[in-house]
Amino acid sequence: MYPHMAAAAKSVICNSDIDEVYFLCEDSEFPYELPGMIHVIDLSKQPWFSPHGPNFRLKWTWTTLLRAALAKIFPDFDLILSLDDDTLAIGDISGIWDLPIGDNYFSASREPLKSKGGRYCEMDMFTQMGVVLYNLRQIREDHLDDRVIAELNARFCPFAEQTVFNEMCQGRILDMPSRYNACAYTEPCDTPLMLHYAAIPVPGWKDRPEVIQYRDMSWDEVMRRHRER
Repeated sequence: MYPHMAAAAKSVICNSDIDEVYFLCEDSEFPYELPGMIHVIDLSKQPWFSPHGPNFRLKWTWTTLLRAALAKIFPDFDLILSLDDDTLAIGDISGIWDLPIGDNYFSASREPLKSKGGRYCEMDMFTQMGVVLYNLRQIREDHLDDRVIAELNARFCPFAEQTVFNEMCQGRILDMPSRYNACAYTEPCDTPLMLHYAAIPVPGWKDRPEVIQYRDMSWDEVMRRHRER
């Protein structure tokens, strides 16, 4: 996952005005050189999820569960943009911070097939959470993080924290324009700013030209582009 994480981070740094990136990892050492604006957080000894829990051995890495604990991992942050490692910014995504999140718990793009009126409708609003703007302040105030963590420890959830967040937050989710999460599951979009390779097997997307471009781009070039923004 490390090369994909680096490529995603490089693309976001080149295409936004952010000044800090955090990698949530299972160890303390990232095997590639990183600039000072990227911080590695070792969560191998996290206290929230047991290796024997019902969702710890899903097909994804267990670190996806940690999105339920972001309000605890970042106690001083009000908003945070969470990205899967198979995402890539290809245009200016700075506008994502201006989404009118209000007192919603998060903003993510609707999945039409799993939402009301869709073929596999699971609830009124079901979102694809590979790209999420979390309202950590509201989550913290309402202790939503504690409830999501407890639910993930209590029963199997087919899509891990995505299942629970969507279930618990009905009526408090802001639909994110799919240009910020253009993938097979979200609404079709003519002008994508963030590509998400969900549903595409890894050998199929990791060799795409846009992925290779950022994977092979030097950090010096990344930082130069960032300074020129």
